[in-house]
Amino acid sequence: MGHTLVSNNHKEKILNYKWRYVKGYAVTTNKNGKNIFLHRLILNVLDYPKIKVDHENHNTLDNRDENIRLCTIRQNNMNKSLTDKNTSGIIGVVWDKARNKWRAQIRINGKMTNLGRYDDFDEAVEVRLNAEKKYFGIFSPQKGVSYDRN
Repeated sequence: MGHTLVSNNHKEKILNYKWRYVKGYAVTTNKNGKNIFLHRLILNVLDYPKIKVDHENHNTLDNRDENIRLCTIRQNNMNKSLTDKNTSGIIGVVWDKARNKWRAQIRINGKMTNLGRYDDFDEAVEVRLNAEKKYFGIFSPQKGVSYDRN
């Protein structure tokens, strides 16, 4: 297990618990045997299951104030990490073997939207990142990625 990061202002709130690592998260158990997730305790949303907590940098052990934020299920789904299957290194850019082109795509409101096919990888990436900026805003999973074609 790695180390959990927590902002200093929350240390008193969490010190009386014994924390463990469960499927990537810091977790403790309450007196009824129910799991309590550290990020939900910090943001005071233990009793609000419809409210989600997003780890902005995708590190679920980074529970500092600057990395966790309240969000909807839809917003949390926007901020996804690269999967093991991704070979391009960019979310939403895939190689289309049948057409020998790069395909840019994005999931909007649960529906996969094709952003076009491109001979040039850089162009496909630029189109995808622009779509993220437009549709996902601050929940863009690659908002820190700057892509300059020059």
